[in-house]
Amino acid sequence: MGAYTVYYLICFIASIVCTLIFTWKCTQQTDVYYTVLFILIPISEVGYLMMSMSTDLKEALLAQKIIYFGGCFLQLAVTLSIFTMYKIKIKKVLITSMFAVNLLMFCSTLTIGFTEVFYKKAGLVVTPVGSMLINKEYGVAHTFYYVMIIVFSLPGIALMLIRRTKNRSVSVRTILLFTLLEVITIGSFFLNRSIFGTEIEIIPAVYVVAQIVYLLIMSRTGLYDVSRSAADNLVQNGENGFICFDKHGCYFGSNETAKHYFPELENLTIDTRITKEEGTITGYLYNWMEMLREKKRSRKFSFDYKERNYKVHADIIWSGSRIRGFQFMFADETIEHEYMQLIINYNTDLNRQVEEKTRHISEMQDKMILSFADMVENRDSSTGGHIKRTSEVMRILVGEMRESGADISQSFCACLIKAAPMHDLGKIAVDDAILRKPGRFTPEEFEMMKTHAAKGAEIVRQSLEGYDDEEFKQIAENVAHYHHERWDGSGYPDGLKGEEIPLEARIMAVADVYDALVSKRCYKESMSFEQANNIIMDGMGKHFDKRLEKHYVACRSALEAYYSSLG
Repeated sequence: MGAYTVYYLICFIASIVCTLIFTWKCTQQTDVYYTVLFILIPISEVGYLMMSMSTDLKEALLAQKIIYFGGCFLQLAVTLSIFTMYKIKIKKVLITSMFAVNLLMFCSTLTIGFTEVFYKKAGLVVTPVGSMLINKEYGVAHTFYYVMIIVFSLPGIALMLIRRTKNRSVSVRTILLFTLLEVITIGSFFLNRSIFGTEIEIIPAVYVVAQIVYLLIMSRTGLYDVSRSAADNLVQNGENGFICFDKHGCYFGSNETAKHYFPELENLTIDTRITKEEGTITGYLYNWMEMLREKKRSRKFSFDYKERNYKVHADIIWSGSRIRGFQFMFADETIEHEYMQLIINYNTDLNRQVEEKTRHISEMQDKMILSFADMVENRDSSTGGHIKRTSEVMRILVGEMRESGADISQSFCACLIKAAPMHDLGKIAVDDAILRKPGRFTPEEFEMMKTHAAKGAEIVRQSLEGYDDEEFKQIAENVAHYHHERWDGSGYPDGLKGEEIPLEARIMAVADVYDALVSKRCYKESMSFEQANNIIMDGMGKHFDKRLEKHYVACRSALEAYYSSLG
């Protein structure tokens, strides 16, 4: 195998490797003209390799035709890829016409060895190093071949020169790469013979360089071709803005929606590295990219900018485990934000009004309850202030229970204090002759008086019907119904025993009896605190729940202080 054959073999292998890399990196959105290039170049490389290994003129001419298969169509693919990069649409009839010219030129190459259209004469010669070359005399079609290459190259070169300073949507580096590629490719066609002679072709190496350049271009356009990236993210023509950067923070582009949201983006050129400018959109983007680098995961958040509210989805563009770039999607949620704020303000105001109304209703209900209790007490000449005093005793007692860690909730305590004035409401249904009797009751009269407990529960139930607080309703009814029940089961009206008696009624019983003992009634004088205490303590475990004893003892001094203050 000759040295030149090894050279062509290396070029062919390198071309195949580049094509495999392209196949690995390409996506459904990859430019179709890139695909054509990466197919045609290896075919031409095969032609050069076959030429170097040919043993007769027939084999050499076949290899030459394979070379021209790539050569006839490559320049058209390059030019069309440049137009695609600038998002310039070419009419199908023009593309078809250009392809027809290329196809016609390739067909003329197929006449080599049969007519004088492309080659007038062709003969096989052996170079000093042993490789084979065709010694040819060009025909008229070959002249048109060069003309075709020049004509198809000029539009692409002109487009890059014209738009070099007028178009911000294409990277300066990409334009330079394309320009360099065009210069090298065209130069290789026309300068190969004058510089390197006839023994070796530099075009195979140029083709490999072209593939490498295209891979570099593709690696960048795959990021900054926002129309494709945005299409993948369903935002190009929608209401979402899209901005893309490379891993170094260089601007790769944005869609029209993002430019509408942030007009400053119009002043950014592709590949411009943004800086941290406080109060600007680029400053925000800079900070978000730093955050993404640190967190290494996507983030969603909202931010305010120039009196607008935006929802942002910041994400990393990964290449395997490496960060390749950053993309940001924006949704203008100003209207939704204002609407939600309006709802929040409305709800806040509504809650305030509801709280005021609820407090007003609660105060009215409390007054109604106290009015009921006062009405009962005004009819009962024997109790004089009993309702108000027992309410305060209850407040002192449950307050101590709460402070000492008893298993009762704050709402239970509040409901019990509020319900205390209602414990004797049933007396309103007792006959005046009994209720206002100055002396002691006869057994029959006492039986009539005992009915006030059940009647009180019924009155409470009916009075609080429709009341929202179910806990209070139940506690108030239980207090009225069972505050005369005894722990040993000897109480009334139902003779409940032990824990059958609701806790609230057991606590009410202590407050009710204590007030009756230390207060003056029409049928008795008030007892001393010591006497009252002895009776209460003796009743623990019989009349009262033994577990309430420690709480009563703990608040005894507070109870005595309260009654002493009454005079």
